[in-house]
Amino acid sequence: MSRSEALKVIEKLLRSSKTVIVDVERKHYKEALELSSLSGIHVWDYLCILPLKEIIDIDYTNDQHFSTLQQKA
Repeated sequence: MSRSEALKVIEKLLRSSKTVIVDVERKHYKEALELSSLSGIHVWDYLCILPLKEIIDIDYTNDQHFSTLQQKA
């Protein structure tokens, strides 16, 4: 996908009435840092999902970092 096509897709997503924008708050950074230090998974991976944990039940990922956590649970 070209850069201009990608920008069009992103703009369409942002304009959609189905898109929910959630702020990343200080508490999310703190929790992400704590979880990252315990797991060794990068803090940015946690920041992708922690702000959403109040509004979603399940999250799915292809991120290989989290596959080892699921197997341990």
